Amino acid sequence: MLLAGLSEFVIMGAILYALIALPKNSPAMDSIYKLALLITLLASSLGAIRFLSDLDISKYHQIFTFTSKHVAVTAFIICAGWPLFRTKATQILAFSILISALVSLIINLFTELSLLSMGIMVFALGFTIYSMKENRTSMMYLSLATGFLLSTLLWGAFIKDLDTMIGVYHLCVAGFYLLATLSFKTKNGASL
Repeated sequence: MLLAGLSEFVIMGAILYALIALPKNSPAMDSIYKLALLITLLASSLGAIRFLSDLDISKYHQIFTFTSKHVAVTAFIICAGWPLFRTKATQILAFSILISALVSLIINLFTELSLLSMGIMVFALGFTIYSMKENRTSMMYLSLATGFLLSTLLWGAFIKDLDTMIGVYHLCVAGFYLLATLSFKTKNGASL
């Protein structure tokens, strides 16, 4: 699983870039998006070890991948985009999206409802993209990031080789983080 393992490093690079490049936020939101990124970074690190070695750490890799999929990606989107939510109503909606992602994680611990988490994530992306309407460049980057993320749903239908499919999936996830970070590198509609 060489491609699957090596492509994990691309995700790690994109996440490290996000950790370094994203502007400071409110302390609580800053902490949450950093925690969300660290969860995904740990999932990628464990994935690289899993796919490139003989160590059987698939259980731990699956735990962090599961957490990333069901809550961390949504938390990253909402918390990194927090400065965009300027009114009390948009902040309440954004916080509600965060809480619903956490509830979805808990539900998915007991029953398989991945579509619920995916729906919440897509709603968070759409809401954040809409909130960027004053900055077309940021809006374009996050729209492209969304396209990369959603394209991961298609690769299984076209690519039959498991190593290649996982590798392409990882490259799309890395593209999502890179483009999302570029979109969030603006604050209040003006470039930093």
